Amino acid sequence: MEAVKVKGVKGGIKIVIDDKACWSSVIEELEKKLNMSFFNEGKVFLELGERKLSKEEYKLIDELFYKKPFLKLVGVKALNPITRKVVKEFLPQVYPQEESKVFPSFHIGTLRSGSSLECKGNLVIIGDVNPGAEVRVGGSLLVFGALRGSAYVGMEGEGEVVVAALKLSPSLLVLKGRIISIPSNVSKDKPALILFSDEKISFQPIRGG
Repeated sequence: MEAVKVKGVKGGIKIVIDDKACWSSVIEELEKKLNMSFFNEGKVFLELGERKLSKEEYKLIDELFYKKPFLKLVGVKALNPITRKVVKEFLPQVYPQEESKVFPSFHIGTLRSGSSLECKGNLVIIGDVNPGAEVRVGGSLLVFGALRGSAYVGMEGEGEVVVAALKLSPSLLVLKGRIISIPSNVSKDKPALILFSDEKISFQPIRGG
């Protein structure tokens, strides 16, 4: 099975890397294919799938393209958040872009004890999250109801994150890997939000609450 597949696409070349293949084999095969005669120049788009890469591992790719000055790596598709963060140190065009932060997912209905819900981007729940229910969200969480269950928010670990609810009294709230306690001066029976920005956490009542 090929660890590296090359496809001609409109405007350039797409390279798809098997995210389960041994990384040393991937680098060896990629180097051989880049040295083929038809790889002299052009734009290249790279797909890494769910593969998790360290900075040192991705640097091997960067070095291969450095040796081919007429081949321009214009974008990388990476689904693993750690890999995405690494790639951004070398190349700004990392896909998919954060469309989910503009267009959130919606769930209508109450989450009862024993139920769970997971979303990679932002999530809006129209209903309650009861004790014993669990929500896991890559981005921000907005609950048009009471948040009384467990919520893991900002799991993708990038940018600003907001948690808001009409009644904010989670049994467990983990925000970007940190367990958050609701201060006593924040009413559990009125609309409120928690903002994580620039590594700082702030608690704010929602106007009209």
